[in-house]
Amino acid sequence: MPLDAPIGARFDVSREQDRLDGRASRQWATRPVDERFVSLDELIASLQERTNRSTARTVRLGSIAPTMIGSELGFDLDGVPVEPTNYSFNQLCQEIGAPAGYLSKMAGNPALAVQCLEYGFRTAEDTGREVGVLETTALATGKSALRGVTGPNYGRIWDLEVAEAVKKMTDRSGARWEVPTAFRTADGRGAFGKQYECVDPTRDSTTLYAGDRDIFLFMVDQRNPIEAGHLPDGSPDLFFRGFYAWNGECGGVSNGVGTFLYRYVCENRNIWGQRGFQRISINHTKNAAERFVGQLLPALENFVNGSTDGIVSSIEASRRARIARDDDERFAFLTRLDFGPKEAVAIMQRCIDEEGRPIETLFDAQQAITAYARGFGNQDRRVDLERQAGKLMDLVAA
Repeated sequence: MPLDAPIGARFDVSREQDRLDGRASRQWATRPVDERFVSLDELIASLQERTNRSTARTVRLGSIAPTMIGSELGFDLDGVPVEPTNYSFNQLCQEIGAPAGYLSKMAGNPALAVQCLEYGFRTAEDTGREVGVLETTALATGKSALRGVTGPNYGRIWDLEVAEAVKKMTDRSGARWEVPTAFRTADGRGAFGKQYECVDPTRDSTTLYAGDRDIFLFMVDQRNPIEAGHLPDGSPDLFFRGFYAWNGECGGVSNGVGTFLYRYVCENRNIWGQRGFQRISINHTKNAAERFVGQLLPALENFVNGSTDGIVSSIEASRRARIARDDDERFAFLTRLDFGPKEAVAIMQRCIDEEGRPIETLFDAQQAITAYARGFGNQDRRVDLERQAGKLMDLVAA
């Protein structure tokens, strides 16, 4: 069905390239068909069924014995034979200091791999160390699969809990949160016209994913455009709300959400014109479940159910909040934010490259810092910069 409000904005792709977010696109490009779901209901049903077949427990590392299960390498956990996934095999090898990459090359001679592993587990028995294991019984064969190996105090947040929480929030929201529909070029030059319509997701286009290691959900409120001023040609400057939610119940993947505004999503699920990215991430430590309920869920619910009036007001206020009249003032403002001299100059140049003018307002500074962050391959640094850019909105209220 068509959008409630027509999409009349024109998007200059050349100006938006440095504001591209490829996280959803990487998921879209790598997930096999059996990890793709076209609705939250379908995803939750699959996770519920898997959770019902899963058991988490703590065992002594030395009680795990490598063995042959038929013609394949497996492990004996207190008398229960389990077949490891590639991921849990790497985790177990890491626990005993064995070279997982080398051992995985012994596929043609798994019995030799068993012999190599036996020494490591015998040594572990002497230390009395414990590990947490997550086992899931296969529906078709009844065999037990080892999906995860973690520390004994691993604070597991189940993938099912995250998916159910997202559905509960989006269902009671006044907006319709859904898988994004891709904008398509209308004239071949980056302009997107009023013919855009919301369509039902397919396995190929969906942004709801769940594998044996983790889940990743990307949803948007694309039926309620937010008009935040005007573009240089006089057309409305339109944004939409979107969020990510991710989790891993097998170890190695945090729990978290990321919220943002964006201009459009293309067919390969890249997000263009992203603004105001805010992230909350929780490591699976002992109190992770409490933090998930007490910190992460309220933040996501506030974004999902909140009015867009405050977003528009903040953007408009940040555009009015002038912070600099010349390069000296721009440089001084950025260095007060703890950017080094080289970073400050690079951020100033980023605004000129994208907007065709220097930083003048808080809005300009936030977008320039966010665009500068996109150039970092190091995720921790990129997230720090995005968070710092997001905090500039606090200065509007001040």
